[in-house]
Amino acid sequence: MHALGFTHEQSRADRDKYLKILINNVKDFAIENFLKLQLTDALDYGVPYDYGSAMHYNSHSFSKNGQPTMLPYIPMYEKTIGSKSEATFLDIMVLNLYYCEDICLNRITCKNNGYQDPNSCERCKCLKGFTGRDCSEIERNSQCENQELFADGTQKLLYVDGEKDCVYHIKSKSGNRILIEVKTVSINPTYDYSCRADNKLEVKFQLNKTTSGAFLCEEATQRFMSENDHVMIRYTSTKFDNFAEIYYKIQ
Repeated sequence: MHALGFTHEQSRADRDKYLKILINNVKDFAIENFLKLQLTDALDYGVPYDYGSAMHYNSHSFSKNGQPTMLPYIPMYEKTIGSKSEATFLDIMVLNLYYCEDICLNRITCKNNGYQDPNSCERCKCLKGFTGRDCSEIERNSQCENQELFADGTQKLLYVDGEKDCVYHIKSKSGNRILIEVKTVSINPTYDYSCRADNKLEVKFQLNKTTSGAFLCEEATQRFMSENDHVMIRYTSTKFDNFAEIYYKIQ
């Protein structure tokens, strides 16, 4: 990623809105990796900060004393940073904006936060969980059973287990926010301070679904309040004995 021109996500000009840097815990030789860059030195193309970026350190990177070197201001993202994922949707979007912005001469409209595919200009590149020429369709997986769920005033259960990669869409009537309660999650293997991108429960409760959600792997009860009437939950597992128990209802 560095060879393609990427800088570390935690070096973005706007990082102080999202991350607290604990510089006194950083090894001396690594301090330069924690310095903030000016927007003139590292363009972000208006793409939002992504805790799950492949270019993000974990909470204890280069620690000299075993204490955190950075912490997200929203604590539930602590296991997202440093997940060593493949390039995220936003990572790839930035690459396309930098290298391929002028390839497609005729613009098309994409839905659900998709964008025009420079390799196939009549189609859109879709966020995981959506598909179709314009990203208007739900991406289906036969292993995942019902992927479109409706939240109302009654608490309902979503239980997922085994080896699979599933995206679930939980929706409510327009304007009703959704309360998500992850009662139990046991997903392995993990890293010391982060969940692994290929073994995690990801909860996208935020309004902008293009950014990485909160990663959970071995936590006790965690509650989320959605910012709108749509929550995306992605369960990714490479082991048969992994599972997650999630309850949902409108608030």
